Amino acid sequence: MSHYHWNHNQNLQLADPEFHISKPINIILGADIFFELMQGNQIKGAKNTPYAIDTKLGWVLCGKVSSRQSQNQFVSHHTTSNINLENDIQNFWELKSLPQENSLSNEAKICEELYKSTLSRDDSGRYTVKLPFKPHHKLGNSKSTAVKCFYSLEHRLQKNPTLRQQYTSFLREYEELNHMELVPNNQSYLSESEAFYLPHHGVVREESISTKLRVVFNGSAKGSNSLSLNEDLYTGPKLQPDVFKILLNFRTFPIAISTDIEKMYRQIRIHSEDADFQRIIWRTDTNHPLSTYRLLTVTYGTSCAPYLAIRTLHQLAADEMSTSPEACKIIREHFYVDDLLTGANSVSHAKVLVSEINRVLQSGGFTLKKWASNIVDVLDSIPAESKLQKNEISIDESSSVKILGVHWNSHQDTLQIEITDPQEVLTKRQLLSVIARIFNPLGILSPTTIVLKILMQDLWKNQLSWDAGIPHEILKTWKTFESELSFLKDIRLPRFLKNVCSESVNVQLHGFCDASSKAYAAVIYIRVLTDTVISSISVLIHSTFLWSDSQIALCWISSPPSKGNQFVTHRVNQIHSLIPNGNRNYIPGKINQADCASRGLMPEKLSQHDFWWSGPQWLHDKHLPNFTANETPSHDNDETYLNDSLSFASQVKPIAEFITKFSSCSKLTRILAYCLRFVHNIRSPSKKCSGPLTAAELVVAENLIIQLLQEQEFSVEIRMLRENKPLPCNSKLLALNIFLEKSGIIRVCGRLSKHSTLNMNQKHPMLLPKDHHLTRSIIKEYHVRYLHAGPQLLLSLLRQKFWFSHGLSIVRQECHKCLTCRRAKSQSCQQLMSDLPSVRITPDRPFKKVGVDFCGPFLTKPNVIRSKVKFKSYVALFICMWSKAVHIELVSDLSTAAFLAALRRFLSRRGLQFDIYSDNGTNFKGAANHLRHLFNIAKGSEIQQFCTSNYIQWHFIPPYSPNHGGLWEASIKLAKHHLIRVCKSTILNFEEMTTLLCQIEACINSRPLTPLSSDPSDISALTPGHFLIGSSLLDLPEPTNAQPKLSLFVWQTIQDERKQFWSRWSREYLHHLQHRPKWASSKRDVQVDDLVLVQDPVSSPLHWILGRIVKTFPGQDARTRVVAVRTRDGEITRSISKISLILPGREDVQFPQEKSPKRPPPP
Repeated sequence: MSHYHWNHNQNLQLADPEFHISKPINIILGADIFFELMQGNQIKGAKNTPYAIDTKLGWVLCGKVSSRQSQNQFVSHHTTSNINLENDIQNFWELKSLPQENSLSNEAKICEELYKSTLSRDDSGRYTVKLPFKPHHKLGNSKSTAVKCFYSLEHRLQKNPTLRQQYTSFLREYEELNHMELVPNNQSYLSESEAFYLPHHGVVREESISTKLRVVFNGSAKGSNSLSLNEDLYTGPKLQPDVFKILLNFRTFPIAISTDIEKMYRQIRIHSEDADFQRIIWRTDTNHPLSTYRLLTVTYGTSCAPYLAIRTLHQLAADEMSTSPEACKIIREHFYVDDLLTGANSVSHAKVLVSEINRVLQSGGFTLKKWASNIVDVLDSIPAESKLQKNEISIDESSSVKILGVHWNSHQDTLQIEITDPQEVLTKRQLLSVIARIFNPLGILSPTTIVLKILMQDLWKNQLSWDAGIPHEILKTWKTFESELSFLKDIRLPRFLKNVCSESVNVQLHGFCDASSKAYAAVIYIRVLTDTVISSISVLIHSTFLWSDSQIALCWISSPPSKGNQFVTHRVNQIHSLIPNGNRNYIPGKINQADCASRGLMPEKLSQHDFWWSGPQWLHDKHLPNFTANETPSHDNDETYLNDSLSFASQVKPIAEFITKFSSCSKLTRILAYCLRFVHNIRSPSKKCSGPLTAAELVVAENLIIQLLQEQEFSVEIRMLRENKPLPCNSKLLALNIFLEKSGIIRVCGRLSKHSTLNMNQKHPMLLPKDHHLTRSIIKEYHVRYLHAGPQLLLSLLRQKFWFSHGLSIVRQECHKCLTCRRAKSQSCQQLMSDLPSVRITPDRPFKKVGVDFCGPFLTKPNVIRSKVKFKSYVALFICMWSKAVHIELVSDLSTAAFLAALRRFLSRRGLQFDIYSDNGTNFKGAANHLRHLFNIAKGSEIQQFCTSNYIQWHFIPPYSPNHGGLWEASIKLAKHHLIRVCKSTILNFEEMTTLLCQIEACINSRPLTPLSSDPSDISALTPGHFLIGSSLLDLPEPTNAQPKLSLFVWQTIQDERKQFWSRWSREYLHHLQHRPKWASSKRDVQVDDLVLVQDPVSSPLHWILGRIVKTFPGQDARTRVVAVRTRDGEITRSISKISLILPGREDVQFPQEKSPKRPPPP
C-alpha cells in the first residue's frame, strides 16, 4: 500500500515514492552508511502505523503496519450449487407449462393492505410507497458486510478503469437525479433495527441497447443475525401477466407499437421513514473516506420491488381511468413490467393511443422511451429523443428490436427467436444450461426443445452426477443438434395474424394432442392452451375442434365423468367446463400435427417442416374430413375400467406390537373396542351393535389389552401358571403371590383375598410391567383425569385397579415429566456467581468508569411562593465502578435536552468518562413507563452521537436483569432511604431538592467501604470520599496552619496519604469482595434448544410465555448467564435468572429426579 493510506505521511517527499511496488534492488547500503544518511527528524503516527524518518535522500518509512491494512488477504468464495438443483429442475419443467390463476395467499393480502394504507401521491403526481415489512422485524448489523463487499468491489474496479468510469457515472447520475442522497453526519449512527446497508455490484449486459452497466443492490445479503432485508419484506402477489398472453395479443393488431418506461422503478419514491433501510457505501476515490448514501426510490434487488412498481402502475391506471379509459386499460393489461406491447387497427387510432398513454404515464412521473412501430406515420408523431436512436437500431431490412425475449423485425413485421451459440457441452450440468438458455415463449420451437429434454431424460436414467461426462451416444446426438442450431435463426414467423383477426371471417380453433414413449401433449395441455388463447386475444372464436389419435381418450371425454377413475374424472370435468360445445374428433396418428411435438425434430428438419408451420392440408379445404377409426373402443376393453382381483400374502403382526404406537391408553381402548364390535357384527349379523360404545365394551377391550401385554412381558410366568407349576426362585413376581384368572389375566393375590370386603380389582389388581409404555400411559392418563394429582394420591388411585412394582418411584417420574406441573412449580435457572469484572477491582481515577441509574418521579414545585403548580422531576445517580463513590443529579423532565444537560454537568465536575454502564430500559416495564422512556432517551441518536464525539462507550446490561446492575441498584436504594425519610410528604422546590440530593450524596460517599474495626486506635474508616477529597465528606474540618509556601515535606506527606488510601483499598476492601453471598455452586449450563419459560412478575407461571433458547452468551469462565430466547413474539435476550427450564433440548440430559424415602419392598 502507498503512503497515502496514513494521514501523517501524505504530504512527505519520500526517498522512494513507489516503495510499495516490487522492483529490482539497485544498491545495498551497510549499517555504517545508513545511519550517516539519517538527519534525526521523526514523525510518529497512530498505533500500528509506520514511522517517517528524515534522511538526506528524503523521507523513509519503517515500523509496524496493521494487519487490517495488509494487501495479503486471502478471500475464499465457496458456492454449493447442487443442494436444491433437483428442485430447480422441477421448477424449470413446471415453468414451461402455462400458469394457472391462483387466489391470493394470506401474505399477499397483507401486502396489498399495507400498500393501500401507506400509498401517497405528491402535487407533481409522483407516487410514494413504503416497504412492506413483516411484523416484528429485527434486522441485525449489516454495515460490516456492506463495507467488506465494497472493498472487494473497489478492488475489482481498480483493475478495470473502463468499468470504474461506468460505475462512477451510473451512481453520479443516480445522485444527480435525486434518486439517492448523502446521509447527514447527525443521522449516520442508527440502531441495527433502524437501518440496513445494501451491498452492490455491477452487471454488464453487452446486448443492451441503452444501459450497458447496471448497478444491482443485493437485498438478500444477510446481517449479523442471519436475516436479510428481503427475508423481512413481503414479496407481494404476482401482478404481471404471462409473457405468452402479451405476445399473442401483440399479434392481433395490424399496427404494432412497442415502448418501455425509462427507469421505471426509480420513478417511485420510498417513504422517508424507510429510506434508511436502503443505505449503501460508496466513494469515488480510494483516498477519500467511505460515505454513506441512502436510496430514495424503489430499488431493484429488493424482493418487493417488482410488486411495488407494477402495483403503482395499476394504481395510476385506476386513478386516471375516468379521463382516459382505453389508455388505462392498455396500461393495466399490455405492460410486462416496464415493456409495453400493444397496437391499433388504424394509424389515426394509433396516434391517439400513443398520445393518451404518454399523457397518463407522465402524470404519474413515468417517461416512455424507445418507441417502435411497423408504421412510419405513427413514429413521425413521436419526438425524436423518445424513439429508438440510430445507434441503437439500424434502419434496414434485417434490423430487429428485442421484445420480451423475441426479436421483432418492424420493417418485415416478423418475429424471430434468438439463438445464441452454445458453449462446449461435456457434462450434464452444461447440457441443462444450454436447454435453459433457449427461450421459447410462443412454443414454436417445441419440437426441437423436446429433443434436448429427451436427452436430459436419458442422462437422468443413467444416474450420472452433475459434473460427470456425457456418454458417447448422447454426446453424438448433441453434436448433431449443435451443428444444426443455425437453422433455427432463419425461422421467421409473421407477427400479424392477418386472416385470423379479420372480423368478416368465421374463426375455428383446432387443437391436436399426441403422446409418445418419450414425451406427450396431453388433453390438459390442449385445455390450458385453448383457455389461454381465448382469454388472451380479442378474436371471436366461433367453434372449437379438438383432435386426438387416442380413441380411449376420446371415449373418456364422451362418457359421463363419474364413470372413470379420479384422475380421468377431474380432467374430463375441466374439458367440459372450459369447452362445453367443443367438437372432439379422431385423427390418424400419421397425420396428427402434434406427432412431431411429442417425438421431437432436429433443427434442420423443423425449419423445413411445412406440416408443423402450416398445419395439415385438409385445414385449407372447404369441408373438414371425417376420419374413421378401425375399431371403436368401449369400456369393456378399457384398462381404466377393468376390474381385476389381486391376491397377496402378508405377515400378520401381533396386536401387542401396536400398543406402543398409541400415546393414549383410552384412545387405544376405544379403537380396539370398535374393532371387537366389527368382528361381533360380522359373526352375528342378527345381533349387530351400533351407537356409542358401552362401558361393557370398553372393559372387554381394556382386559384384552392387559392380557396381550402380559402375554408379551410375562410369558414364562403364564406358562408356569397354566401348567400349575411353581414360579422359578429367581422370579421377581414370587413375592406377589400372583394367579391366573379364567380370562387369562394375571392378578396379584396379596393378603386381602379372604376377609376383605373390597371389590375384585381392589383385592386382586391386574399386574403391569413397571417400565412398559402402556404402564406409563395409564399413569399419565390418571394424572390428568384426577386434576394433576400428586404422587401419593395418584398411586392410591392406581392401586385400586393395577399393580406394578416400584410404584411410587415410577409415579413420581411421570408426575415430574408433566409440563403443566413443571410450569406450576418452575424455578429460576441459576449458575455460579461470576467473578467481578475488571472495572470493579482495578483502581483508576474516580468516575472514569461509572454506572448510571434513575429513580423517580418526585413531585417538585417552582420557586414562586404559594404556587400550587407541581411537576415531576427525576434523579440520575452515577456511581464509580471501583470506589463506589456516587454523584447525584436532579433531572427536570424526560426530554433529551434535560438528560444531556445532566450528563454534561456530571462530566464537567467529575471529568471525562470512557465507559458508562446502565440498565436496559425494559427493566422498568413493571414499574413505570416514564423510567423506561428515560432509558430509551439514552439510546437515542443525539445521546449516542454526544458519547461518540467524547470517546464515551455506553454499555447496556441484558433486559430484565437487575442482578447485572446490583452496584447501582444498591446505591439507588441508599438514596431513596435518605430521601423518603427526610421529605416524607413535603414537596420541595427544585433548588431545595437539589440541595437535599447533594447532602444525600455526601452521606453516601461517607459510608465505610469495609466493616468498622474494633480497635480504638483505628477511628478512620475507608470511604469513597477518601478517593475524592482525601477524607470523608462529613468529617469536621481540621485547624489550618498557615504557611508561607508549601514545603516539599508537606507535599510528600500528602502523596503518602493518598498511597495509604490505595493500600487500604487493596488490603481491606478487595478482600471483602472475595466471598459469594449466593449462587455459590456450579449448575448445568442452559443450552441451545432448551425449552424454557420467560418469567413475568405480573402473571402466574401457568401464563408465562413458552420459548426456546436459540443462542447462548458464555462469560469469560465459559459459564452461560445470558441467553437469547425465541418466543411467539420474536427473539428476546434474558438473564438466566429470569427464565425457568422446562425441557432440555438434548436427549442425553435428564431431569433431576426426586428421591423417594427408603421403605421396605412391596409385598
